[in-house]
Amino acid sequence: MNHKLELLELLEKIPAEKLPEAVNAIRSLLDPTPEVSTLKTQAAHSDQALHELLTAIIGSVTNSLYDLSTENERAGAKILANRLDFSRMKILESWDTYRKKRPID
Repeated sequence: MNHKLELLELLEKIPAEKLPEAVNAIRSLLDPTPEVSTLKTQAAHSDQALHELLTAIIGSVTNSLYDLSTENERAGAKILANRLDFSRMKILESWDTYRKKRPID
């Protein structure tokens, strides 16, 4: 079976409402010269979205570690409280290093 027939069979399996999107995706793959500015914009958007996600995760994790550390210190579990606080500080140091090395938008 040749590649064209395989492609046609695959296209027949795609729901009708998704067909234009699939055809556009195939055309973009066949285009030998995608616009460089479009690729840079997509990469920048993806990088920004990833940075925002990481910011939210780091904030949540460090806040949780701080709360747990404080609770354990009040409960008398000083060693566990110190370990949690140490972990929080290491995460913040790593995050600070990442932010300094990250290219500025």
